[in-house]
Amino acid sequence: MPVKSGLFKDCNVVNEDPGLYSINDDELIIETSCGSMWGKGNTCKNLFLFPAIMKDLSVDVVVTFLPENNGEQAGLVLYRDSDNYVKSVREMVNHQHVVVLAKEIHGNPETIMMEEVSSAEVKLRIDVDHKGIGLGWKVSGSVEEQINGIENWLGHGADVKVGLLVHGRNKENKAKF
Repeated sequence: MPVKSGLFKDCNVVNEDPGLYSINDDELIIETSCGSMWGKGNTCKNLFLFPAIMKDLSVDVVVTFLPENNGEQAGLVLYRDSDNYVKSVREMVNHQHVVVLAKEIHGNPETIMMEEVSSAEVKLRIDVDHKGIGLGWKVSGSVEEQINGIENWLGHGADVKVGLLVHGRNKENKAKF
């Protein structure tokens, strides 16, 4: 269902549960909820997809989120469908706060990079052009951005959209974009 106002106007919300998110001006707050994008299928609630199909782009977002449980995450996704995407997220893995860059091709997920990060506020970035996909992140207050690149198997100019995702198993936690 499309959102009707503000910065998130016309976003399509996949697996929408309107009781788990709020929009205040240009700030989106999404509660973590059960679900996942990892592996076959998609049970992730409130996946916000921006309307434009992406060819060449550079998008970044500041995520304020401190995961409390393993698998809890919030961040950016470059999304073709639930089994073909690239994500750059703030997550908890094995009880460590990390930034994860990952991709899933035909339902087979793969972690590209995982690095421990203690800050709750992280800037995440995705760049796309005909050469590939760049995934970047930077901790608040840091001057250096970390960048990893991968091949763009999604197809340049294919029906791929940028989105925001939040999921986990903690009804008490929220991510702010």
